[in-house]
Amino acid sequence: MTLPTLNRIDRLQDTLSTYPELSRALSVVEVIKTAKQAFYNGDPQYYSMPSSSELTFMGSYIPDLKSKNKNLLRNFIDSNYQVTRISVQMANIGTKISTVSRRA
Repeated sequence: MTLPTLNRIDRLQDTLSTYPELSRALSVVEVIKTAKQAFYNGDPQYYSMPSSSELTFMGSYIPDLKSKNKNLLRNFIDSNYQVTRISVQMANIGTKISTVSRRA
């Protein structure tokens, strides 16, 4: 949950977004970005990675994995904050797409 690690995850997600076969990636970074946007009254321009001072301040608002509201973060990060998950879906690229030619 350190800012350098979160920024690396964010850059990886940016790289994954360049592949049209993959859906938008979901991770703890999305939770952090959404928390920042919510902190700024839902303004879409604030859907971004927080600065270190914002992350420090917002840290008290992000549920701890040991709290009762841990389900959201538990989907993305383990209880020791050592392993995280980035979830994407892949298009079925193994299926042949048939084209039908039309005659006039």
